[in-house]
Amino acid sequence: FNLLFAFVLFFFVRYRFTPILFFFFLSNTAYGIFNLLPISALDGGQALRAALLIKKEPYEAERLIGIVSRVTLFLLAIGGLYLVKISSFNISLFVLVLLLYAESTGNHIISGYEFCRKTS
Repeated sequence: FNLLFAFVLFFFVRYRFTPILFFFFLSNTAYGIFNLLPISALDGGQALRAALLIKKEPYEAERLIGIVSRVTLFLLAIGGLYLVKISSFNISLFVLVLLLYAESTGNHIISGYEFCRKTS
């Protein structure tokens, strides 16, 4: 939906450029592309899971998804550390990678998911 909305905004930006429309166009495009990364907690990972389950056994598909997800998160972590190095303060991408890693491995320590699940 974010990419579809960005596509619609693209025509509005071309017709009448305003900074707020351009900001919404860029933010929806970036969010849509980020959401398509092959990380198991994101939509790209779910799409990869669906595609792999057509051709592979469930155990093999989950193993491959885990490998692809960890490699992608590792590359994003390197990008996050580089961002910290060049900006000296922006740790947002690195923190996001840590949260996604915790979510994709099933270690819901940060979100408190296990505690909530055990007590309810």
